[in-house]
Amino acid sequence: MQGLSGRRSRAALVFVFLSVLAALACSGKSERGGGADNGGTGGAQGGLGGSTGGGASTAHAGSGGTAGVGAGGAAADLRQFYRALYEASCDFEERCAGVNGRAFVNRDYCLEDLENLLQFATPTISSYVVELAYGAACIASRYPADSCDAPSPTTNTPACKQALVLAGAVGEGGVCFSGATDYKSCDYDLDCEVSGGCGYCVPAPARQPNGSPCTDGDECESDSCGPNQTCVPRSGRGEPCSLTVACRGNLSCRNSPDGSTCQDRPGVGDSCADNRYSCLGGLTCSEDGDICVPEARLGAPCDRTEMSCAAVCNFETPDARTGTCTPTYATLGEPCSYTNGAHCFDAVAEETLDPDGTPIACVCSPAPSLPVGSPCSSAADCEYFVCESADPGDPSAPGACREKLHAGEACLYHATCESGYCAEIGLCEDAPVCE
Repeated sequence: MQGLSGRRSRAALVFVFLSVLAALACSGKSERGGGADNGGTGGAQGGLGGSTGGGASTAHAGSGGTAGVGAGGAAADLRQFYRALYEASCDFEERCAGVNGRAFVNRDYCLEDLENLLQFATPTISSYVVELAYGAACIASRYPADSCDAPSPTTNTPACKQALVLAGAVGEGGVCFSGATDYKSCDYDLDCEVSGGCGYCVPAPARQPNGSPCTDGDECESDSCGPNQTCVPRSGRGEPCSLTVACRGNLSCRNSPDGSTCQDRPGVGDSCADNRYSCLGGLTCSEDGDICVPEARLGAPCDRTEMSCAAVCNFETPDARTGTCTPTYATLGEPCSYTNGAHCFDAVAEETLDPDGTPIACVCSPAPSLPVGSPCSSAADCEYFVCESADPGDPSAPGACREKLHAGEACLYHATCESGYCAEIGLCEDAPVCE
């Protein structure tokens, strides 16, 4: 059954995306040159540059600077703001790598990931409006020029709350969830508390400073709850870490002879046997040797192994053995990487198998939507998401697509109910009216 009770954590948290920029200290690349190029003289953390035309600008900043966002009278360009924010994160990483560790091999790899990340985040960032007047302050608050102590990625700084406005956010006491389908994001510092099919925006629990009692890192400003159940600073290089004690910056919690400690992410030639996804951004864990090796960069050849490309490996034909690394997902009707169906955008990967069951070709196809009465193997095959087995006691028994569930029938998901509402007790009911 879908979660219908309890709090929905920080629905309006813009930093779901910012945390990808700030702490996705796990994948990416970069490219940025020097030279003023009309970008203004914004500081190392990318103040709002004074573009010559007065409009938004992401031209490269001068030496040591970050591409600025022009604050003239032009309409705000949210993607440009995120670009400046991301570039600032790469600069911050470069400057503070000695203390915070690295997420990427170098700055070039850091920013090379930007286009792919922006494409992935398009549905998310389209929900926000940027107030350019606060853009420089937001960037500086995330990546301070005079310190390597950045706030937690899950912390909404006051300046960024002003810079990034959630369109249509619900205020305190407003309805954020109604029945099964009407869900709206609460504004900053509010949670959507759901019970009985209705949700209302209520104040979110404030994160506590170091020294405060805690049971989990989510309760702390530092995201780190120590073994004595008090909020503690994030651990530095070589210091103990755990599921509740987080590492500083881009350091990762890894096993060592002294137990779990915060360590630098594995670089070229380092072992990744304990975690195949632990290599620095721009590297991948080799298929056979469990060591970190360079990924194919944008424009380079790639193959159908799981992690051969730093972005998406696109192919000319469904059965091509090699492709080209690009930031663009395959769409309906295009060839796809059969090792990762997620590379199909708004479609599903349809594989062709050889007699041994090994995939030999792949094309992005429409999601199955079989009519009532059609044979099915899972609910995902059916138009109404209900596949009824001929023998409920045998999961392998063949099934058939049926109409949506009626009131009183057992359900797991809202979409399977005729009413569109699966109640907390696991039965289809009429959707409640929330006021």
